[in-house]
Formats: sequence, structure tokens, C-alpha cells
Amino acid sequence: MKTILFPVPPPGSAINAISEFCENPNVKVLSQETVMVPHVRICYESLSDPDMIARAVKYESRQQRRLCEVAERVITKDAYVKLVNATQRKEYLLAFEGLSVEEAERVIELAKREMEPVRRKLLEGQER
Repeated sequence: MKTILFPVPPPGSAINAISEFCENPNVKVLSQETVMVPHVRICYESLSDPDMIARAVKYESRQQRRLCEVAERVITKDAYVKLVNATQRKEYLLAFEGLSVEEAERVIELAKREMEPVRRKLLEGQER
């Protein structure tokens, strides 16, 4: 695990180095905290390391299977099926399934009828 310190950017600054660093696809942020004000300490792993890439792929696969399980569960519930738009479905998932906004959006997509073959394939892979 590596650590980097960033100075807290002044309000209204155009480029936020912290956001830029955290959004880098080659970095997995493990924790972020304010220390020695005004600095933010970020603990991270570099995903350019082959072992880290393998762990990231494995983690993402587990997450996708977990979200498929949630999708399979909610499509059997009348309360979810009766909702008429994505915003309502997202709010349902946030309230009743405890998902993050990003996870809720993924579940909404996975729960669509045309995604049934994808759900089946992902869940079959889990049983093996």
C-alpha cells in the first residue's frame, strides 16, 4: 500500500489534484483522510502491477455477481416491478437494498428483461 499527501485545494480552484488522482483508472484508492491540516492523505494501490490487476478483476467479478443477485431478487418483487421509471427504481434500491447510487444504476440495467442472458451466465459461473 502506498501513501501520498495532497494539499487541500483552495475553494473555487479549477483543477482539483485530489479528484484527478482518485479518478485515475490505474489507481485503487483504499482510504482518504484529512491529516496535518490542510493536507489529505490518500492510501492507494497501483493497478499497473499485474497482481493488483488480477485482484481488481476478481473484485469486479464478485461485485457484478452480487449485483446480479440483487437484480434477480428485485425483479420478483411487485413493489419494484410496478415502478415506472429509473429514478423511482434507483430510490427503491437505495432505500430497500442499501446500494450506492452507482450500484443501483448497474442493478437497474441488469434487471432489464434483455439482460436476462447476462444474469444467467454470471450466476451460472458463480455456482461452479
